[in-house]
This record gives sequence, structure tokens and C-alpha cells, in this order.
Amino acid sequence: YLRLNNVVASSLNILENESNQNKNFLDSILKFQNGNLEDVVNTNSDIENLARQLQNTLWLQKDSIWKNKSIKTPLDVLQPSVVLNKVLGYIYQSTNSLGIYEHDGDFFEIAGVIDKNEKLVQVSKRFPQETQNFTAAHELGHAILHRQNVLHRDRPIDGSSNTPRARVEMQADKFATFFLMPTRMVEDIF
Repeated sequence: YLRLNNVVASSLNILENESNQNKNFLDSILKFQNGNLEDVVNTNSDIENLARQLQNTLWLQKDSIWKNKSIKTPLDVLQPSVVLNKVLGYIYQSTNSLGIYEHDGDFFEIAGVIDKNEKLVQVSKRFPQETQNFTAAHELGHAILHRQNVLHRDRPIDGSSNTPRARVEMQADKFATFFLMPTRMVEDIF
């Protein structure tokens, strides 16, 4: 009886520790999971602060998110596909093509799509890996910031299009930039 009682007490202690870790993780990411934060971002600085808060949360919760993977530097947590999947609960898919979008006579290859109702993000493989990563971060920005249910990134990010962009698209681009290239780290490197 005493031996079994000790085993049960030890098991309960392990479960309590795991439960506390899970609660801390869920509490820290709840703000980001709820999304719709566009009302709290009025400036680019606000978007950068939000991206920094997410980066800090990812770093502090790296063991809960990445479990058995070795995360050694803060740059290692800047993986938008993992954040979308493991933190926000989205299905992340790379797909061969997402089609063409026409706007005012201009045609654009769709780089990424987010469907918030279905909790699905798709990124086209027809672009270089760097563009795919930026697109995933862009869709992460939509997931956290915006209310619209379906959005897509279709304009080139190289400045080759003069077509005006919607405010939500510019905010998602800013979020992606701040998320992937934290100011302090960029300054340290350059």
C-alpha cells in the first residue's frame, strides 16, 4: 500500500507540473490565439511591439512548442509555419499553386491564403523559399491582427507593382517584416 501510494503521489506530482506548464503556455498565447488585434495597432511601432511580444512568448515557451527540438538562439523560434500550426492551431499547407488573382486588369500569382473559419493557411511553392517564409509570416500577421475570414497575398513584395494595397495587407506585410527581422538582431548583425 505504501509503495503504491508513493507511486501515485509521484505520478500526481508529474501531472500537476505538466498541467501548470500547459496552463502557463496557454495563458501566454491566448492573446495571439484570439486574434483580431487590429484595433490595438495604430502605428508601425504598435505592429512591431506586437511582433516582439510574440517573439518573446515563443522564446519563453520554446520547450512547450518545440518539445524535442534543440532551440538554441532566439532566431530559431522565428518559424511562422510552426507558430501557425502549434501555437494558433492552424493547418499549414504548402501547395503547388493557388491560382491567379485579377485586380483592375492586373494579374497576380497568389502566394498565400488564410481561411480563419477553417483555420487553414496555404502557401504556394511557386515562389522562392524566402518568399514562402515571408508569405507564411504575412498570413500569421492576418491570423493575429485581422477579422476578415479569408485573405490572400497576391502583390509582389519587390515593389514592381504600383497597384494600391489595402491597409490590412500593408499591416500583414509590416508584421511579417518585424516578426522575421527583429530590429535588435538586424542591428547587431549589420
